[in-house]
Amino acid sequence: MLSNVPRRRWLLIASGSALALLLAGAAAFAVTNDEPQPAALDVATPATTLPAPEPTPTPAPTATATARASAAPTTTAPPVRRTAPARTTSAPPKRPPTPNKPACMHAGVVDVPNPYNSGVITVSARMGAGNKICPGERIKVTWVSYGPASGGGSVLYRSGSHYIDREHPKWTFTVVTPDVCDDSWYVVKGNVTIPRTIKKGVTPFGLAKVHWDGPRPC
Repeated sequence: MLSNVPRRRWLLIASGSALALLLAGAAAFAVTNDEPQPAALDVATPATTLPAPEPTPTPAPTATATARASAAPTTTAPPVRRTAPARTTSAPPKRPPTPNKPACMHAGVVDVPNPYNSGVITVSARMGAGNKICPGERIKVTWVSYGPASGGGSVLYRSGSHYIDREHPKWTFTVVTPDVCDDSWYVVKGNVTIPRTIKKGVTPFGLAKVHWDGPRPC
């Protein structure tokens, strides 16, 4: 028990010495930091003298032109756009001009407003637009009757003619026929030839006929 007392004293002395050393070091550090630091001296850097550049030799003109030509950038022309051809519109076919209808007809048109009525017939020149008889024009109208021929066919019996025009467009007449079987009659226009005989089965006058009848059997 008595041997431990000197040991404790030694530890206390040692601890006190260490603490004193720490305090002394801290005080020295504080004093050192509070002192002003010497300013850094500016040291002039000696100038460096460079040797003069040697003259560059001038290249030959041909070499310079070649170098410039090779150094020039190559430019590619932009592609040329082709313009589309304009659309062509075909014109519609021209219609042939419509022929104008004549104001009058020289040949004239003959109508039969009153057909055969007990032998009485009325004919008239057409006066409508486009087919009317021309001024100064005359149309010859002829009636013809036939009777039976002894050898067959027909033979001329009676006839009559008259001219109609714009001032006198109508003509009324009586067809005279033989009171026998197989008689016939025709009303024709224009300057036609009147046959004296007609063969059996033949119808005369063609398109000149405007009205007719026969032969009529009994």
